[in-house]
Amino acid sequence: MSTAYKASQLRWDPFDPDFRANPYPYLKTIREQDPVHRSMHGEWILTRYEDVFRAFADQNLGPLTRTDEFDVTYEYLKGKGKVMEGMKLAGKMFLPFIDKPRHPKLREWLHQAWNDRSVDESVKKRIDHMMDQWDFDQVDLMTEFAGMLPILTLLGVMGLPAEDWVQLKKISFKLYPIIEYRRTMRSFEMLNEGMEEVVEYLLPWIEEKRKSPQPDLLSNLIKLNDQSEEKLTDQEIAGFCAFLFFAGQETTVHLIGNSLQLMMTHPEQTEWLRNHRKATALAIEECLRYDSSVPLLGRIAKEDTEYGGKIIKKGHGIVLCVAAAHRDANRYEHPDQLDFSRTSKGNLGFGRGERICSGAWLARKQAKWAISKLMDRSQRFELTADPIRQDTFNPRGYAHLPARIVPA
Repeated sequence: MSTAYKASQLRWDPFDPDFRANPYPYLKTIREQDPVHRSMHGEWILTRYEDVFRAFADQNLGPLTRTDEFDVTYEYLKGKGKVMEGMKLAGKMFLPFIDKPRHPKLREWLHQAWNDRSVDESVKKRIDHMMDQWDFDQVDLMTEFAGMLPILTLLGVMGLPAEDWVQLKKISFKLYPIIEYRRTMRSFEMLNEGMEEVVEYLLPWIEEKRKSPQPDLLSNLIKLNDQSEEKLTDQEIAGFCAFLFFAGQETTVHLIGNSLQLMMTHPEQTEWLRNHRKATALAIEECLRYDSSVPLLGRIAKEDTEYGGKIIKKGHGIVLCVAAAHRDANRYEHPDQLDFSRTSKGNLGFGRGERICSGAWLARKQAKWAISKLMDRSQRFELTADPIRQDTFNPRGYAHLPARIVPA
């Protein structure tokens, strides 16, 4: 059965390989035929831009928390003799899955601690150093570039050794189940293992920075916490930092990777950008719109609410399908075309409202300098083989981008 035939059918199945490879025809069918769609699993899928935009700020909707689910799973497994403290900690400390009153307190704590945003020079130096190591005839722009830059940037921001990036990258990958659409026992075990490893890594650093604070994010978090009336434990600080490692990496990795892939498969757009370098920020927003690195986010109805003439009952799950909203012809002219000169605002790739991504500014800065530096040092860059996708739908991105770069 062809993808085109299957895509004409009304179905929501992010586990299907064809859907994962190119979800946009399927999402178009849902958006046009049943824009507020109830899937076979029972959750509601919002696909129109106006509905997704509204849902981000809808006070009748709350985060699809992991705390209750993980607590129930924790107690069940504990009764079977299997204790997963790391999994339980993840459910408590990952910001997207925490509701009020804890969520705004943790965001404010982070914003107070993250008071130095002068990262441009350090990011540019890291990029230059990476590029100096490349074989321009054969480079993987994921493993040797997009996959490295965000973790190295985060280690610098947090005041941790750059040489630990490989270890923390491996740990971070084990945290993927926190955002999986469905979780298995193996994914719970992997998440628990990753959380236990990151806590083990960070606890000595938390102790060290409490004794000898430095001008970095981790030292600031510890200082603010120790001055607070409602203190987090050191394990909870480590759990929160695990969230920062994961969220601060993966969205940025795939924003950069997806942007590079689009530039290599749309050379006319790349050539336009070379002639309009001041439009680099616009190009990044267009890449984020065209192939969202975070194609969906979950919410839960706290009260009965109405979307598209349908009543969504209290307690029902809701999927905010950003990828579908970004291809809505009622919001964007020629939405299925990549256009680096597009000036439309309202990109939902990092959310909006009180739950907008706290690190969106850093992701955009890194993507800007990654693309700018690559264009500075090349006449052109091109794929040498088919790119290999990462086997996840959310986030959506690549594992490998084999490329050749013609030096400037």
